[in-house]
Formats: sequence, C-alpha cells, structure tokens
Amino acid sequence: MLFRNRIREDLGHLLRYFSELKGSLSMEKIIRGGLILLFFTLPLVFFIKNSGFCITKESYAEVLVLVLITLWGVHFLEKRKSPPCKDIFFLPIAAFGIFLVLSLLWTVGLYDSLRELAVWGVYLAVFFLITSVVKREKTVKLLLLSILSASFIASVYAIFQFYDIDFSFWIQRGGRSDIFSTFGNPNYLAGYLAPCIPVSVILLLLAKRWWKKCIYGALVVIPFIAILMTSTRGGWVALFVSLVVTLIISYRWLRGRCWKTNKILLPALLGILIFLAILFSFPNLINQGKTNVAERAVTATNFQQSTIKQRALMWLSSLEIIEENPFLGSGLGTYIISHPEAQGKVLSRESNRAFIPSAVFTKHAHNEYLQIPSEIGIIGLILFIWIVVTFYRRILRLKTRLREEDRVYLVIVIAISTAILTHSMFSFPFRIVQNGLLFWLCLGIVVVMTKNRGLLKT
Repeated sequence: MLFRNRIREDLGHLLRYFSELKGSLSMEKIIRGGLILLFFTLPLVFFIKNSGFCITKESYAEVLVLVLITLWGVHFLEKRKSPPCKDIFFLPIAAFGIFLVLSLLWTVGLYDSLRELAVWGVYLAVFFLITSVVKREKTVKLLLLSILSASFIASVYAIFQFYDIDFSFWIQRGGRSDIFSTFGNPNYLAGYLAPCIPVSVILLLLAKRWWKKCIYGALVVIPFIAILMTSTRGGWVALFVSLVVTLIISYRWLRGRCWKTNKILLPALLGILIFLAILFSFPNLINQGKTNVAERAVTATNFQQSTIKQRALMWLSSLEIIEENPFLGSGLGTYIISHPEAQGKVLSRESNRAFIPSAVFTKHAHNEYLQIPSEIGIIGLILFIWIVVTFYRRILRLKTRLREEDRVYLVIVIAISTAILTHSMFSFPFRIVQNGLLFWLCLGIVVVMTKNRGLLKT
C-alpha cells in the first residue's frame, strides 16, 4: 500500500515537472533557440568529401529551417494568432518571393531553379521567423554573438591552415585555396568575416568592462588576421567600406557612447589593424612570404591581370544574357546554363578577342547586380532594389524615433548589410547560404524594432 502511494506521488511530481517544463519551454522559445543554433552552426558545418561545402550547408539549413517553420505552423494553429504581415516592409519581400516562384514557369533549367529557390526560401523563411518570434534585446544579442562566435572559430582554423597546421584528410590544394577554414573557399570565408568585423568593433567601443573589451578585441583582431590571410580583394573592399560607413554613422548617432569614451582605444585599434595590414605585406617571421596585402591590393588596378580580365569577361557575358531576356531572365539559378553561349557570343566579336585566354566555365557572374537580372530579369532586380531601398529608408526613419541605446542595433545592421551589398559587386554572397542569411537577419531585426518601437528590454 505504501509502495503504491509512493509511486502515485512520484508520478504526480513527474507530471507536474513536465507541465512546468512545457510552460517554460514554449514553442516560441524553441524556435528562437533553433534560430540561434542555425546562425552559430551553419558557418561551421562541413563534409570532407564535398568541395566548397555548399551542398552540405544548404541541405543543413533547409532541413533545420523546415523544422522551425513546421513548429511555427503548429504554434500558429494552437494559438490562432494572426501572421505578422501587417508591416509595409512585407510588400516588397512578398513581391520578390512570388516573382522567384513565378520564374519557374519560364526557366531554361527547372532542376537548377528549384535548387536555387530552396536557398532563397531559407532566406524568406528565416526572415519570417525572426519577425514572428523575436521581440527582446536578449535574443538579438544572442543571434549577433552566435555569428561572431562562428566567425572567430572559423578564423582560428583559417590561421592554423595558414601555418600548415591542418587535418590530414583534406585533399591538398595549392595557393590561396588552402585557407578555406569551414567554408570550403577563401572567398566565402572573407565574405562572411567582412560583415562580422565591424559589428565586433562597435561592440568593443560600447563595452564598459575590461574583460568584455578583451573578448570583443579578440573578435576584431583574429578575424581581421584571417581575412588578410585569404588574400581576397573583394572581401577587403567590403570590409573597408563597411568600416568607414560604420565609423561615420556611429560618430553621428552614437557619439556620446562610442567616441567620447574611447579617445584612446579607437585610434589604438585602428593603429593595430593598419600595423597588421603592413605586417602581412612583406615576408617576415609571422607572414613567411605567403601573402602580400599591399601587392595584392595594387594588382586590383591592373586590368591586364588574368583574374581581372576574367571578371570583365563574366560581366560582359552577363550583359549578353540580360540583352537576350531583359525583363524575365533565363530562370533562377540558370546562369550556369546561359553563360557558355553568352560567353561564346562575346568572344566571337573582333573587339573582344583579347579575352579569349580568360574564357571560363562558371555558375556565378561574380556580381549579384548582374546575376540577378541575368536569371530573373530587370523586374527581379527592381524588386530586389525595392527591398534594399525600403530597408535603408526604414532605418533612417527609425533613427529619429529610437533612443540612443536602440540606435546601436541600427548601426550594427547597417554595418552588416553594407558589407554584404558591397561584396555583391565583386562576388555572390546571396548564393552562399551562410553569408546571404546575414542580410536577411538585418531585415528581420529592423522589422522587429519597427513593431516594438525598439527592442523590448530583458
């Protein structure tokens, strides 16, 4: 009898425990945790037999986001809440998403379009989830810290690779391709670090305790060393433009918090970054002659260099594709199909014969503002620009309404988005899921701040 009563009591305690656990672990908390997990782990996952890791990262992101969207759907049906689509910001994004789907009707390669649509679907779904479940400053901080932590871990690995400390199972690749970290390609790594470094700079300037300044200082210096080691000029340009814009905006919007309290730290930080750039510009004990930042930067103005001529040929070929299908494009993700014929037409002209040695088979235009209209036409490009313009107009409008402590997050999203959009002129960040997601994180944060007139404090 006593044993039976004891079992009933234990079962009662267990049921109460699970009841309390269900209350504390609400569906929204689970989804927020899933988003944090996504932003932290996505840059770090890889599969050793997959070159570039793109398929691995895309598949991982698609599965995890599908699970999170399913959980949100269950939550929506239980709570019968209205979807958060009242913001005017959803109009250009919805129009862009619908046009991406419609492009399947005229695509020249259905498989390629469906695969590319899945990546853009991840962006739109994550944006929707952020605007649905993120409300408080604590969650935004965790999302930002997750991407900065991932950038730090990837940078440490890249530095080890620079000094030939690596796993034995990698296929040996020569030149810059050895510095690929968990991204599979130095360009992909640089494209991720460029938006993260300015964010760490802002957080470093805002930190009040010395140990926090040390942490954020490491989050600036280590990724900066790694991006120098990649020798990726497009990433350097994106970082430089983003840093300049970030410092100017922070001076105007956060002068009291960032500049007046860091009269020594800020010049010292800039001096350290300049010193590191010089250090990696000539052979020495640290550099070992593997990279030359100054020489690599100067070669960007040499239009006779093979890589520069190669990019120019890609852009001419992209214009050829746009001329063939100006309004609707050839279909999402079909650049790899349309490019060979377009390149052939460009090279067949007498004035372009000098580009023949630069002919290349590629699936990317190395310029998003040319690849987007190549694939989904000028209409698609206009819709994308509509999103970008609405985003920056919203930031300027919010700036006058928010307190200075909330303006910090506006400066951060400007830093990230400026780096991504600048890098889009020389690369293809929206075709690299972990890089493109950073831009859509910014869009989501701005919508959240608009709905709540700032971020709800914890």
